[in-house]
Parts: sequence; structure tokens; C-alpha cells
Amino acid sequence: MSWMTDSDRGVAGLLGAGALLLIAMLACLGWALVVGPSDAEVRQAAQADYCDAVQQWQEMAARGVPAAQRFGHPDYDHRADECTSYTSASGEQLAQQ
Repeated sequence: MSWMTDSDRGVAGLLGAGALLLIAMLACLGWALVVGPSDAEVRQAAQADYCDAVQQWQEMAARGVPAAQRFGHPDYDHRADECTSYTSASGEQLAQQ
């Protein structure tokens, strides 16, 4: 005969499931820390996104699209000079605005 009651078994089962869930969550967190992008990669991706949006804004400005109807954004952080170069889809080099 077992010394555990049905209630005890239920609690033990819940504790075991909770421990297993905790281990799984920690494993996922560890994996994300190991596999996730580095700070430099995140900064580089953010800069590339910024440059793409500025380029899109400038291309639409060059075509005469009103500001309220353009996509992207102007160079509000004045960081466009850090972008490699803006080349429109037609291959034209765009002036920094």
C-alpha cells in the first residue's frame, strides 16, 4: 500500500509538471541567448533599416511625391552620412537631403 493519497499524487504531478515546464523555459532562454544576434548585428540591422527608409523617402521626393504621401522617413537623426550610398532603383545616385 502506498503512503501517498490521491491528493498527494495530484500535487506531486503538478509539481513535476511545473518543474518540467521551468526546465523547458530555461532551455529556450539559454538557446535564445546563444543563438540570438549580437549587439553589433542588431545595431547594423537598425542602421540598414534607417538607411532604407531614408532612401525610400528621398526617391519619392525626387519623383515629386508630396511629403504626406511618401513612404519611409526623412533623415531626422542626421545619420544618412553613415549610410554607404543611396542608389535609386533606376541606378541614379541620390543627393543627400
